[in-house]
Amino acid sequence: MPYQTDNLIRMGRDHDGGYVLDERSIMNAEALISFGINDDWSFEEDFRARYEAPVYAYDGKVSTGYFGAMLVKCFSSPSKLRNIPHWLRTIREYRQFFRGDVRHIQKYVGETDTDHFVSLPCILASHLPQSDSKFFLKIDIEGWEYRILEDILSIAHRLTGLAMEFHDVDLHLDKITSFVERLPLSVCHIHANNYSPISRTGCPYVIEMSFTSQPISDVPASLPSVLDMVNNRHADEIAFEFA
Repeated sequence: MPYQTDNLIRMGRDHDGGYVLDERSIMNAEALISFGINDDWSFEEDFRARYEAPVYAYDGKVSTGYFGAMLVKCFSSPSKLRNIPHWLRTIREYRQFFRGDVRHIQKYVGETDTDHFVSLPCILASHLPQSDSKFFLKIDIEGWEYRILEDILSIAHRLTGLAMEFHDVDLHLDKITSFVERLPLSVCHIHANNYSPISRTGCPYVIEMSFTSQPISDVPASLPSVLDMVNNRHADEIAFEFA
């Protein structure tokens, strides 16, 4: 259950890709580390526009080559031609945004360090080696988040805040509960991603959670927040009820 704070803002684009979080968590961060961008880095752009701090984004799937391949595929079918402007814009904006101390590293995030995967400890050693440096962490890695929960807990004292999307919630509710109870941050927001349905037990399959290291009230938050937007504009919002 999230608790009220007067410092909530929305970062990232409208609908899918945006997160509601405690602004103080961003203001106190020395850097943003982001896991999973696909073709939407609006959250990272919003962070950079507000605060001149480094951005390190990890996603092993995407690159200019990947976006170029998606563009070429658009010419294979008349129904895909309408996507040409999207991929042209994506390539242009990718090249414009990721430069200097705003970096995209083409690796997946996991438990170990290999040619294609990198662990959270290795990421911190590369970008924020000082043990007292603070950063904000954003995670959307399609189910791989469960493999790095212990790593997150081990460096939680360095987090100013955390925004994470949990997948297959009905299968991992015990893991999520244990993680939240052990994390030394407060839940400041929760939202269900309505691109996924609800289980037979009433549990959303995908939820977005935001945590802050800043003090907040002990009054339960009203949901949905005025800042919330449905991820899927063609489906109804999913309401939360807490026992």
